[in-house]
Amino acid sequence: MTSRSAGVRSSSRTRCSPASRSTRQAFVYVFDDDGSGTTGVLFPLPGVEPANPLAAGGSYRLPGRKNATPVAWTVSSHALREEFVVIAATSPQPELEQAIAAWQRAGAGTPETARGTMGLSAAPDDNQIASAPLREVLQRAERNGDLRHWRFIFPHAANP
Repeated sequence: MTSRSAGVRSSSRTRCSPASRSTRQAFVYVFDDDGSGTTGVLFPLPGVEPANPLAAGGSYRLPGRKNATPVAWTVSSHALREEFVVIAATSPQPELEQAIAAWQRAGAGTPETARGTMGLSAAPDDNQIASAPLREVLQRAERNGDLRHWRFIFPHAANP
């Protein structure tokens, strides 16, 4: 599946919320290709929770939390593009793990050396839908197991 967005700017923060709840554990990998020819690992990240495998039936916002603080990927340079590739598997992927072992990981460099979306910054934890009535309706409907919901949050651009 390919999805295109309106674009990102330097210092934009990005997170991924796999909303589909699996009945099986999942090994999830998120990569960034900024057009430079070098791919970076956005998830999993050392020192950031959760880690693989993600538990069955869980709800996650990636990259997760570092030292109990919610974090987001940060666009740290002007690149040709930002392309995220997400892989989910129900079993360990040792060949993939071996291939990516030496790749740059988000948050590992300094802001000056990070490229693409390889920055990692504190982010507000907005896991909860602000509207209490909408939140309650969704919670009741999801208990039946026949409804899933997705959230898309688009911050307003600052006025010039």
